[in-house]
This record gives sequence, C-alpha cells and structure tokens, in this order.
Amino acid sequence: MLKKEILERLFRQYYSEMFHLARTLLGADEEAEDVVQDVFARLMETDIVPEADRIRAYLLTAVHHGCTNIIRRTAMRQKVESLYTVDDASDLQPIDQMTERLDAIQAYA
Repeated sequence: MLKKEILERLFRQYYSEMFHLARTLLGADEEAEDVVQDVFARLMETDIVPEADRIRAYLLTAVHHGCTNIIRRTAMRQKVESLYTVDDASDLQPIDQMTERLDAIQAYA
C-alpha cells in the first residue's frame, strides 16, 4: 500500500491538472472527479510508484484511459438503447389484432 504522505503530495501537486484533463474530455464535473478519484484509489492500492520524472505522465495517462472507458461505455449504452426504441406504433397493438393481421398476410401469400 502506498504511503499516505506520498499520496497526499501527489494529490496536491497533480489533482487540478488531472481534473482539468478529465473535465475537458468528459464535459462533466462529477464524472471528472470520479475518474481522478479512481486513479488515486488505484494508486493507493499498489506499492509501485513511477519514477519522479514519469509520475505526471503516468497520472495523466491513467486519467485519459479512465475517461476513454467512460466514453466507450456511454456510447455502447446509447447504441443499445437506440436498438430498443419503438419505431412503429403497430408494435403496440393488442396481440389479437397482430395475429389477425399476420393471418391475413399469410392467407394473401
């Protein structure tokens, strides 16, 4: 587990830059905060700390990946929701009417 002092120093030094990147990519403050907090939570769970000259790039890359994942999930959810939209009012007909209509089409064919 990462030492609390190191985590606090990283948080104070890089939080605003990380938040700004996340907000720019996502356009929402709450989601941006969630992504940055998730990066710090994952960093806290690990004992591995990137070298001092690479920590900024590491943190910003982690934020970018977190935002990309959210954007992908949102796009996928929107695609799935669009598949379930009702395009035709005939789908809302009672089953008896639909059955009669299908029987009529079958008899005609």
